[in-house]
Amino acid sequence: MRSILKNNKKRGQGGEVIGFLMLGILVVFLLYIIAVPMAHVWDETSAELKNESAFGSDNKTVRQIEKFDGFVTPLMDQIVFIAFIGIVIVLFVVATFTEIHPIFLAFLGIGVIVMVIISSQLVDVADQAVNNAELDGKSDEFVFSSTIMGTAFPLIILVVGAFTIVILLSKSRGGGV
Repeated sequence: MRSILKNNKKRGQGGEVIGFLMLGILVVFLLYIIAVPMAHVWDETSAELKNESAFGSDNKTVRQIEKFDGFVTPLMDQIVFIAFIGIVIVLFVVATFTEIHPIFLAFLGIGVIVMVIISSQLVDVADQAVNNAELDGKSDEFVFSSTIMGTAFPLIILVVGAFTIVILLSKSRGGGV
């Protein structure tokens, strides 16, 4: 009995890969939806802090605030971009170490198609959320994030999902029983 359990490899854990892909899509979406308004809020707060009524005529404080102004928006943009790249890398690592029976690869393909559909809907929601009149075009300053969360996001998810399936397929064929 012990030898049977010892030789039994865990298979059929492909749901972890699709779940992780969905988690990645949601994390990038939420970070983008939060980052753009937060950068806009900082711009408004910064403008109020630079008024003479806030700190008087202290030019040193105003210079520090102005120095930080050029740092906030690129930082938020890079956080979203680096989170996306990190999630993709971790997804590939998870796919590399996950063994799956080849029959479940068809279900993973269907799951990737569903993720592409979900991501296309999230792109529409994100576009409407960050391109409203109150944010004054702040999303245009998010170069990397706008590229990822633009119309190419479903295509990026499709390519990442396809690479993940290829990784899983290569592992399932060479792994034996």
